[in-house]
Amino acid sequence: MASAGAATAPASGSRAAPARSRRPARQGGFLTRLLTTVGALLSRRGISGTVRTRFASVSLRNRRTDADAKPSQRPAAAEPTPDQRAVVASAPEPSANAGLPPIDRETVPTQDRTPVPPEGIASDRDAQALADEIAGSDLFDADFYVGRNQGHPIGAMSPALHYILFGAARGMAPSARFDGELYLELNTDVRASGMNPLVHYLRHGRAERRPIAKDEPTRPLEPARKRAKRAAAEDEANRSTYSRRRLYEFAAPERLETDRIHYFAARHDRRRVGVFTANVDAYESIKYHEYVNPGYDYILFTDQPPLYWHVYDVRPVPMHDQDPTRRVRYIKNHPHLLMADYEIAVWIDSNILIRGDIEPIVQAFRDSGEPIGTIPHPLRRSVYEEGEACIERSKDDADVIRAQMLRYRQEGFDCDDLVESCLILYRIGHPRLMPAMGNWWKEIDGGSRRDQLSFNIALARAGASYYPVMQRPVSARNHPALAFFHHDCDGSPISTFRAAGWEPVPARRDDLDRRIAAQAERTADIVVCVHNAPDWVRRCLASVVATRTAHRHRIILIDDGSDAETAALLQAFAAATDNVLLVRHDVALGYTKAANVGLRLSEAALVVLLNSDTVVTRHWIEKLMDVAFSKPQIGLVGPLSNAASNQSLPDFRGTAGQTAVNDLPPGMEPEDMNAWCEAHARREGCVHAALIHGFCLGITRALIDRIGVFDEENFKFGYGEEDDYSFRAVDAGFALAIATHTFVYHAKTQSYGTDRRKALSKAGGVRLRELHGRVRVDRATRNLAEDPELVRLRALSALLFPAASPDAADTAGTPEPAVAPALPAGMPAR
Repeated sequence: MASAGAATAPASGSRAAPARSRRPARQGGFLTRLLTTVGALLSRRGISGTVRTRFASVSLRNRRTDADAKPSQRPAAAEPTPDQRAVVASAPEPSANAGLPPIDRETVPTQDRTPVPPEGIASDRDAQALADEIAGSDLFDADFYVGRNQGHPIGAMSPALHYILFGAARGMAPSARFDGELYLELNTDVRASGMNPLVHYLRHGRAERRPIAKDEPTRPLEPARKRAKRAAAEDEANRSTYSRRRLYEFAAPERLETDRIHYFAARHDRRRVGVFTANVDAYESIKYHEYVNPGYDYILFTDQPPLYWHVYDVRPVPMHDQDPTRRVRYIKNHPHLLMADYEIAVWIDSNILIRGDIEPIVQAFRDSGEPIGTIPHPLRRSVYEEGEACIERSKDDADVIRAQMLRYRQEGFDCDDLVESCLILYRIGHPRLMPAMGNWWKEIDGGSRRDQLSFNIALARAGASYYPVMQRPVSARNHPALAFFHHDCDGSPISTFRAAGWEPVPARRDDLDRRIAAQAERTADIVVCVHNAPDWVRRCLASVVATRTAHRHRIILIDDGSDAETAALLQAFAAATDNVLLVRHDVALGYTKAANVGLRLSEAALVVLLNSDTVVTRHWIEKLMDVAFSKPQIGLVGPLSNAASNQSLPDFRGTAGQTAVNDLPPGMEPEDMNAWCEAHARREGCVHAALIHGFCLGITRALIDRIGVFDEENFKFGYGEEDDYSFRAVDAGFALAIATHTFVYHAKTQSYGTDRRKALSKAGGVRLRELHGRVRVDRATRNLAEDPELVRLRALSALLFPAASPDAADTAGTPEPAVAPALPAGMPAR
């Protein structure tokens, strides 16, 4: 970017000619240059400065006359006569100050009557104005200037004026923070313009982020090795705000800290715009925005908290994925969940730095009324062009991309408005936003992680459109308010990452009590589907009665063809217990249909499908509500357990195709494990997940209203129906969460024998992969197995056992909890 004040700035759309020399541009005619040169030679021989003054007057006068005249009026430079040469040979050195009457010549030391006048100074008034300009800047230190340059005494002249008239030409530093000679070396166009280096930097260079020191932490726009194979057109587009030849001068830590203080001092009480970004696995250095708006919040999601937070509200990454890119994509695709408190959410990729005011962009988007705003791609228009470009550059698995592109062609989809999704604005609460985001995440989760491939089709399926916040050829690469860097660039003004990750803060008891109390007015229906196993049914129902609030928490019993003993038990319980609804099927319909009966009968804010072989614990309903309603877009929630696949403590790895069934730690009951979870879970008490186990599954009314009930055709007897429901919820834009501060004991299936259970489980797994894709299902399972928070809790809970994590036990060997809740009056005992 050429300086606004550079003398050599090209016309719009043209390129500046390369500088041919590092010397100041020549001014005046032959005689002027000759006198100046000879004067410099005489100065080195010690000729008195008082004698040189009148020749300086001639030199300066001639230069002004030539420069001010029109080209046709300028006299042609004539060769000097022999007499003139003789005069010059004996002449003293001309002074830059001659012809400037207001300056007292007696204050100018002899050695500072330099032969080269400063460029652009036509009078003493100009010189004094420039001196006043730099004297008030943060880069001129009068004490430093005088003390550092004692070899060049300035007499009675002010330090700033001395620097303007003499110091810059002699290479004298105006402060410890600015080296004029180095600035000219790093910015040859400034040297060619002849402008005072400090004046240029204050007027133009600082705004352009020009480098002022070689040892400052700067970075190139993109590593040279990644440039080698770029096409010429893309190379031009990737120049961004800063050419690849220029190093970006990041704001100094002192300025960032000053900005932070001012930001928090001026922050508005009602901030309706949130700018959010994500950085995982220390992929690159954190960008500290250099223009912060007190009306905005700035949120950074990261798995490694930075040493310096600046203005960021730093939050942990909400959901784990084996692929770090998809971890970031999840955050990017869920503004309706993670940024629900704002009117406008602004996503910005971690390789972009805000260096100017983006409020005009935000306001234009606000006025558009669209759910989403982003940038038209500066290089490509078609999603199929983008697919080929991603394959060529190995951005993702080529087979995955080709299969996805083939699917789009078969659907008849095409577009000519491909986007560059590094900057996206979301209108939170727009009715089309959540469906569009659900479609987008479904494509990323089940297809290519390159989100630009699926953005347009996701919006089209939701009947939505986007607002172009910029018009080609403007993009994030060259917008003046943004600095665009290419990924994996090194360097930052601050060492940003700790070596270790988050240190979770356990939930404080009073904080958890407050959150539990906040659920006092919410209603819940607890649906228990029963098919025999009366001993465990008795224990389960007793624990539910002991932990519920009867007038708010209704129990819906679905007797799915149980034998006489179990049927009698359920009838007696319903007759003896308040707020219970019993439905009897004389012939078993299977778990999925039985559960759907309960879901359709429910009217509460939260419906919990609870297996009949469980023991619930204190405040389990309220804590599931605490998580389910912490964000309006959470649709499914489940607790930790001893036997719930990846929600299990301490071991989730089973044998023979079955998940682990862990014993309780010696001397501990379900209530003890519940208290342990409360003490060791993170403060927010949850992690986001792609799947929730069905043994204790909380479903919000909003989700039921959106996607309906379980799939009775594909999962008639269960075993896969809750995973299918999880994927359907995610596809609709909802989030899933595990309540890590809640424990529910699970004895594992008692309604079917082992062989029957294995056969149903295998068949359900096959059908699930047919519906949602093997890659997506397998990745969701692996991600849960490796979620850092779940891994941490498993490791800690393993310490409760005298040896390492216990081996998975068969159901027959699982001991019952030693203490059973009291049975309701009238309910038959075992």
